[in-house]
Amino acid sequence: MNLLKKSLAILFFTVLTVAGAQVSFSIPGITIPVTLQTLAILGAGLFLAPVPAFVSMLVYLVAGLFFPVFAGDTYGPQIFRGATAGYLLFFPIAAFFTSSFSKKFTDARGVFLLGVIAHFVIIIPGNLWSILFNFTSPGQLPMNIMWLLPATVIKSGTLALMVPYIKKKMEAYGLSL
Repeated sequence: MNLLKKSLAILFFTVLTVAGAQVSFSIPGITIPVTLQTLAILGAGLFLAPVPAFVSMLVYLVAGLFFPVFAGDTYGPQIFRGATAGYLLFFPIAAFFTSSFSKKFTDARGVFLLGVIAHFVIIIPGNLWSILFNFTSPGQLPMNIMWLLPATVIKSGTLALMVPYIKKKMEAYGLSL
């Protein structure tokens, strides 16, 4: 992939993540909002090579230092000292992880499974961060996971339905990322 095409693909998934952050809602009893960011994060992993997928999420995090790109139109360095920092910091890792395994999980079932696993690449460290820095109690971990599991299944199912179709259409038109 040439540099311009790669840069545009990275920017596309960064912007998609920003858009996903704007669709958020809170669940009473858990410290983080549920957003559509992970659709873009995992999408970056499913469509880009590991390093560009990682970079697209790194660009998102850097943008969040200066612009209101995070859920709730928040931004600034203080975000990386808050309750959601553990989740945010694992966005690039989840994108890289997803991309690293995306060639092995290409059908709808595989994409669904990879989506669920990749969500937990974000959810587990995010929760551990919240516990480690006293944003939530250790007893809250099972409740957080229980509340995030339905969203994980729905978002992974959405990816499972969309991604194989999109990849097939891209191939039919000679497009690739």
